[in-house]
Amino acid sequence: MHARPGALQVGSFRGVPIRVHFTLLLALPLLALSFGAAFRQAASAAEVPPETLGGHPLLWGLGVAVGLFVSVLLHEMAHTFYALRHGGEVHGITLMIVGGVSELAETPKRPRDEALMALVGPLTSLGLAVVLGLVTWLMHGLGAFQWQFACFTLAMLNLVLGVFNLLPAFPMDGGRIVRAALTPRLGVVRA
Repeated sequence: MHARPGALQVGSFRGVPIRVHFTLLLALPLLALSFGAAFRQAASAAEVPPETLGGHPLLWGLGVAVGLFVSVLLHEMAHTFYALRHGGEVHGITLMIVGGVSELAETPKRPRDEALMALVGPLTSLGLAVVLGLVTWLMHGLGAFQWQFACFTLAMLNLVLGVFNLLPAFPMDGGRIVRAALTPRLGVVRA
């Protein structure tokens, strides 16, 4: 399988190419503007005085946007790791404006494998949310406002990413889990 048109390889994971599609480069400034505009509200939600953070809100917005796509990359790397560990073939991971995709050679044959492979991505995102949330809580009152704010923001984004991906709509991970659960009863085409 060839790379998606408009995607540039920026690295690899276990021999699997990691690519960035040009649409991601279009999305980053827009996300930076959006996150920058919500800077004060996000700081208040994290119980961090905005004036203690320093830096321009747009720089914080850019950092959050990059952090979001790093989180998406980790989510996709979890799918890839599971697939490779269970004999699957992955042609690449591509990050795009709509998120990321692990490009599998084929869908796992056993419904259980498909369900577990779909589940590891959201579990990775939710695990990151828990760890970053715990770090945020541990930092409360220490005066490390920049780190507290960054961890809180990324915890919330990973929580949303994990829950959103569990929605039971195909091709989301939740839709793949539902399809895997229905396949033994209905067959793969009807599921």
